[in-house]
Amino acid sequence: MPSGQYFLDVDTTTGEIVRQTAIQQSTGATDADKILRTGPDGKLDSSFLPSTSDSSETIQASEALSAGDWVNIYNVSGSRRVQKALATDNTKPAHGYVSAAVNSGANASVFTRGINPVVPLSGFTTADVGKPVFLSAGTSGGVTKTPPGAAGNIVQRLGFVVEVGATVRVQIDMSYIVKL
Repeated sequence: MPSGQYFLDVDTTTGEIVRQTAIQQSTGATDADKILRTGPDGKLDSSFLPSTSDSSETIQASEALSAGDWVNIYNVSGSRRVQKALATDNTKPAHGYVSAAVNSGANASVFTRGINPVVPLSGFTTADVGKPVFLSAGTSGGVTKTPPGAAGNIVQRLGFVVEVGATVRVQIDMSYIVKL
């Protein structure tokens, strides 16, 4: 057995030195303060790393949202709300996305980094992997492969296509400029 999977520890009850096994995967809080090791590929298991869910915020939706919608966070009387983003002007830039449908008035988990795994497939092919996507000026909460071009539209690159399958997965990399 590889020597890297074991380490020596002191049993605090008996004072004896004991051999322990380092963990290769985490099951959560029960694995706190344990020694970890890499897998056969020499990398840490993803269970040790933060997930995109760690980047979510709970914000009340002011309209019904669909899974994969790109959303705008805004202020209503001192309270944050979320609505579908839209590139028609600079009032609704995208600040993140939702991965699950939410009714108006319900709380939405808004993700602000990572990968949006549920962008609708319509209009995408595997040839689009690696290409940028932009906030749509025609579909609230939607994306387009072509930057909006009308006067006053914002051009906001949301990220890059990383996979096309049953849905499109987009790695977030948001930036925008106002189109004159």
